[in-house]
Amino acid sequence: MIDQDIWDLLVKLYTSYPNLKCTNASDNQVCKVEEVLGMKLSDFYRYFLKNHAVSAIGKYYINTLSSSDDSMSTCPVVDATIKFRQEKQYPGSENYYIIANSDKGDLIAASTKGQIYIVRIDKNLPVKLAENFEEFLHNLLLKV
Repeated sequence: MIDQDIWDLLVKLYTSYPNLKCTNASDNQVCKVEEVLGMKLSDFYRYFLKNHAVSAIGKYYINTLSSSDDSMSTCPVVDATIKFRQEKQYPGSENYYIIANSDKGDLIAASTKGQIYIVRIDKNLPVKLAENFEEFLHNLLLKV
C-alpha cells in the first residue's frame, strides 16, 4: 500500500530542486531491467522509477534507469548491480540489486524480498536499513 505522504515529500523535494528530477521509466524499461538482472524489482522501487525518479536524496545517489529509450545502454541500477555481484562474491549476492550509493561509497541494496540493506565499503555483509524502499525513502526524506 502506497503511503501518499512519503511520495508527496519526494515531490516537494524535486519541485524545490528540479535538477534532481530524472526521466521516469516506462513499463518496458522496468521489464527490461528485471530481465537483465534476472529478478523482479520491488513494487515500491518500480513505483519510484515510473513516477518519481530523482537522482539524489541527501547524501545518497539513487540509481534510476537514466536511459531515454528501451535499449538500457546507460542504466545505473543494472551497472551497479552487475559490478556488485562480480566484486562482492559472498553467498546470496545474486539476490540483491543496487538502488543507491552514499557519498562515502557505501552501497544500498534491495533484496528479492524488497528489504533494504547497506553494504559498507569496508565490509562484505549487508546490514538491514528498512523493511522496504518506501520506508527507506521516508527515512531519507526526514533528514533532508
